[in-house]
Amino acid sequence: MARANPEFRKKIAERFLSYYKRMEVQKYILPYHFHRETALIGITNDKEYPYKKIRNLKLDDEKSFFYSIIRKFEVFKEPYNLYHSCASYRNGLPIFYYSGDSKETVKERQIQWLMCCSKQTESYDMSIDIDSPSFSKLKIAAQDTLRIANIISKRHEIEVRFTGCGFHIILKNYWKGTELKKKDMDKMKKFAEKYKNTQSELVDTHVIEPRRVIKTPHSLVYREGYRNIMKCEKMELVELQDFDQEAYIYEKLF
Repeated sequence: MARANPEFRKKIAERFLSYYKRMEVQKYILPYHFHRETALIGITNDKEYPYKKIRNLKLDDEKSFFYSIIRKFEVFKEPYNLYHSCASYRNGLPIFYYSGDSKETVKERQIQWLMCCSKQTESYDMSIDIDSPSFSKLKIAAQDTLRIANIISKRHEIEVRFTGCGFHIILKNYWKGTELKKKDMDKMKKFAEKYKNTQSELVDTHVIEPRRVIKTPHSLVYREGYRNIMKCEKMELVELQDFDQEAYIYEKLF
C-alpha cells in the first residue's frame, strides 16, 4: 500500500472546497449538524499519522459553515470527510478550548468536558455500521444491510446511508433522556452485537461509544487509495436489493 501523496490530496481538497461552497449543498447538510458535534477526518496511509482530525466543531448556520468547513479546507488543504455526532445536545455542543494550557491541564479539562457532554446529551441516534472489506464486496455488504434493516424497521424508525465503502443503519432518537450513561451505551452495543452474531460478521461493534460520529448525507468521501471521490447518501431499502456503486461516484479520479 502506497504512502499518502500530499500533492494529490491537495488537489482532492480543492474539489471538496468547490463542492462545499455551493449554497444548495450547505442548506442540505446543515440540519444534520444542528446541536451536534461536527468532525473533519482525513484518512491516509501514513503509519505515523493515519488520521488527520479536527473535532469539536460547531455547524449550526451559514456563518459557522464558513469557519468550520470552508476555512478549514482553505487553510489545511486536506480532503477531510465530514461527520456529525450521533449525540444531540440540549444547548448545542459544549465549548472546549485547548490553547494556552499544559498537556496535563488539557487532559484534565478534556475529562471534564466529556462529562459535560454526557450530561448535556438529550438524544442519541444508534448507528449500526456494516463495513465492506473492499469495493468488490459492496454487494455482499448491501445484502447484509438490507436483511438487518428489514428486521429492525419492523420496530424502529430507521435511515440507511451509503458511507463510501459500507453502510449505516441509523435508529433515530434511539435513546432519549437527561444524561447519557455507560449502561445506555452498553445496551446499544449489545443491540449491535446481536446482529453481528446472527446476521452479518461485517457489523462493526467497536464504533459504539459516546462520541461516535457518522458521515453526513450529501458529503464527499475520500481516503488514500480510492480511485474515485464517493458520496455519502441516504438510501431507500429498494436501492440495496441490486446495489449499484456507480450511482454514488461523485468524480472518477483514474
